[in-house]
Amino acid sequence: MSLALYLGGALAVGYAGYKVLQRTGGASQLGIRMPRRHKPARKAIAPDRIAFERITLDATAANLLAFIRLTGTLERLGFRPFADFVVTAWPDQLHRALFHPGRPIYATIVQEGSDFPEVALVTAFEDGSTHTTRRSEPSDHRRPAMLRLLCLPEAGLDELYVQHMAALERLESQNVVPASAQPDAYFSLLRETLIADHMVREQKRSVRPESLGAALEGLPELPVADLLKRYVPISEVVETPADPPVQKPVEKPVQVPEAAAPRAPAPPAPEPPSPTPAAGGGLAALKSRLASSEPPADPKPDPAAEPLTPTSEAPRAPLPFEIITYPSE
Repeated sequence: MSLALYLGGALAVGYAGYKVLQRTGGASQLGIRMPRRHKPARKAIAPDRIAFERITLDATAANLLAFIRLTGTLERLGFRPFADFVVTAWPDQLHRALFHPGRPIYATIVQEGSDFPEVALVTAFEDGSTHTTRRSEPSDHRRPAMLRLLCLPEAGLDELYVQHMAALERLESQNVVPASAQPDAYFSLLRETLIADHMVREQKRSVRPESLGAALEGLPELPVADLLKRYVPISEVVETPADPPVQKPVEKPVQVPEAAAPRAPAPPAPEPPSPTPAAGGGLAALKSRLASSEPPADPKPDPAAEPLTPTSEAPRAPLPFEIITYPSE
């Protein structure tokens, strides 16, 4: 009994892991080949019932993780998304259309319910034919000869792109000229493809450009402007909170000090007054002695001498000569 419960639990866990890998596309990232279900072809749509409706996809939805991852891979290959829509007759199929600005190639991602999305690369030619390289199993219904199809169910997106470019080179060598890929021309191309599919499968008719043009007569114009959307890179789909505004510090005006006025030169220090000789007739003898002899050296202070008593008068500097006083006559 316990062994049966253990095996049952292991099978349940394994099946749940299998569904997660199938839903998120993790198997292709790990190099694991998942068995694909061969789905029966849908019933073709009558030309007067072909219509498209624009939708808004939730990029954070769990069942769209593989859808968003495939979009990012196609963007790295140079594609740009321009429309998310459904065919009104098949409302459970989500479509995303992309185009390559430098190549005549459209890319489509189609997801039905929680199944892994299918990717196809499509190129239209000036003779009205198309070539599609699709990562899916071949369908079991007839296709018009003008709608060429190459199925590579196990190919990665890089290999899918390389194989599609190789097919374009082979067709160009046969003078089949591709038409440019423009977003506003995509829905007309898709409607023509669906009409051709209906003519072959339901009306059992061969498809030629003349018969296709006759089937398009009387059909209303497609609201292309309402179906297109502004291109937003996949890196900007998930919004991030904006950074708070940075407040710049208020700049205080810098006060430049005025140039200081030039200072007036300091007045010269007053010279000490010349010693006044004692009155009397000794002036001539003093001048004669000053002119003929060197002044004596400064006398050394006598440590035994008594200190001078401070007075109110400033002390005079010692004179470098000896004053001789003569008795008055």
